[in-house]
Amino acid sequence: MERGKSWIDVALSSQSPYHRKGSWDVHRTTWSDHNPITFNTNGVNCDPLPPGHPWLNQRQLFKLLKATKDFFKQIEPEMENIKTKAQLDWWIERLNLFIQQASTFCVPRNSPFLKIPWWDSELETQRKKTRALRARFLRCRHTAERQTRRQIFKREAALYNYLIKSKSRASFEKTCLQITK
Repeated sequence: MERGKSWIDVALSSQSPYHRKGSWDVHRTTWSDHNPITFNTNGVNCDPLPPGHPWLNQRQLFKLLKATKDFFKQIEPEMENIKTKAQLDWWIERLNLFIQQASTFCVPRNSPFLKIPWWDSELETQRKKTRALRARFLRCRHTAERQTRRQIFKREAALYNYLIKSKSRASFEKTCLQITK
């Protein structure tokens, strides 16, 4: 980069088109440093989102944009003084480090679901069964059949609540015993 100025283009998008990106090409057809960039997006039949793909809410996105602005404001004067390839490599390394640090904004700090130690497959099965019986009971229009479905639903719902209470109490007692030992 001899006495030239350069721009760094960063393309950000929302979550929805991310997994639809196809090819991304820089066309070096002109002698200018303003080369056009073209990209293709795939249709509806495309790859699913990769696991662990970052999700940014508005606050996180704002923090990321503010950090990017501050970073470039800080290193912009240094860009004027780049004379050698080693200095350019050092500057690019700092940019890569910033991008890696910025990705920590995207990593969720905790699991979106609480891990309940006493929840097991029996409770999961009973929950699904209770929800299905409730849906059947509420959909039923015949009075006699509705009464029997209601009784079956109430019985299974009571069993489900009993299982939740007994397993949570047993887990609490176990935790108390471990603490007092």
